[in-house]
Amino acid sequence: MTIHSLLILSRSGLLVFCKDFVKHPRLKPNDWIRVTGIFHGMSEVIKQLSPLPTKNDGISSVEDETFRLHCYQTLTGLKFIVTATPTTENLERLLKDVYGLYCDFVMKDPFHKMEQPIKSHKFIEQLDTLVQRTSDIFMFPLLPFWQDSPYHTYFLVLGKY
Repeated sequence: MTIHSLLILSRSGLLVFCKDFVKHPRLKPNDWIRVTGIFHGMSEVIKQLSPLPTKNDGISSVEDETFRLHCYQTLTGLKFIVTATPTTENLERLLKDVYGLYCDFVMKDPFHKMEQPIKSHKFIEQLDTLVQRTSDIFMFPLLPFWQDSPYHTYFLVLGKY
């Protein structure tokens, strides 16, 4: 059971945070921007096509033989997305915990601007702690985020990596 990536999309569909826990063999940093754009667009179309509108309209989960994508959409329109192996459980609980960290460390940060990349060191630190605690339970490796990429500072400012 392995968590591959965690993504946060703003309500307009912009990728404001991306962290890879397991490096994808074929995806480059700019590919995540493309993937999230397609996901956001498809989710908006599905919302409009839904005959019974609810607060959680849109795509909530996509499963395949090789991966599982789970999305938690907040009432304010933020989307928290995690990709994992198909056998990984409790993804919604993990995303709700990440949302709690987001509320505590990003929304309360006076220097954070909405629709901008998340640069809160405390959020990133607490996220790593949450993932590490989860990895103790699920035993998946924690690997650095795009450490070889020149684009990683666009999304994050990390002191550890």
